[in-house]
Amino acid sequence: MTNSSSQKKSHNAHSAEHSDASLRIDNLIKNNNFDDGFDHWEVDDKGDPDNCKTVNGSAELKNQGTIAQQVEVASAAPYTLRFKSAGIGANLAEIVENGVVTQTANPQGGDFKLSFVTRESTASLQARFTGLNATPFYLNEILLFRDVPDLEERVRNGEFDFGGEGWTTQGTVRFYDGLCVAQNNAHVTQTIRDLVPGATYEFHCTTQPFSPFYFGEVYIRFDGPEGPSEQPIFAIREDERIYRHPLMVTRDTLTLVLVGSDVAFDSISIKRVSVG
Repeated sequence: MTNSSSQKKSHNAHSAEHSDASLRIDNLIKNNNFDDGFDHWEVDDKGDPDNCKTVNGSAELKNQGTIAQQVEVASAAPYTLRFKSAGIGANLAEIVENGVVTQTANPQGGDFKLSFVTRESTASLQARFTGLNATPFYLNEILLFRDVPDLEERVRNGEFDFGGEGWTTQGTVRFYDGLCVAQNNAHVTQTIRDLVPGATYEFHCTTQPFSPFYFGEVYIRFDGPEGPSEQPIFAIREDERIYRHPLMVTRDTLTLVLVGSDVAFDSISIKRVSVG
């Protein structure tokens, strides 16, 4: 690869707006919108400059043309790569740690998001993008940032960015594209701890049916003085995709249960809304 990054310009755009929130984040990618051409990027155009060029604030890659940027990161830490892309050809986005490709994706256009955890031996990584054939691959608004946990959030991996991590399954359950898909009355559970008894929490969830014969519900299970008991939160309705429900808790620990047949769950959240 040839390094087209010049030292003539100082680029201090280390922060960018998170597209899903009003909070500022620290973007590790410099010149993420290609305002300065390919400054800060390593370019491998396979001997033809037409394979890697910037057009109207986007990178255009084709015919195995590749751009990459090396950034410093923390080891064994969660990060998210996001960007916007266009092009229906064979496109490639990769994360390379210590010379080894650890994350691979084939974006097909639109908003792209990839969450991952760096290896324990990683001190820096490379974000690499390739247009694999003659159809141009366009990308811009590239973000790479360390995920900051929400201290008020009680659900772990509620966006399913890390597959089924933190969840226990019973039955046919698949995790992909940031979704938890339950089939044949499958159960997906997580133990929720560190709750404040007497406080009110808000439960949030989104759902997506996958067939005309879907079914789904969410409830909590907890141990009481007279034994285990269950409290329903909601049953999935045909005309509703987003659910918000108040949840007053009487114990510091409970089990959250998702049940479904041909239903996908996403954006699971339990946050305190009163001090109790």
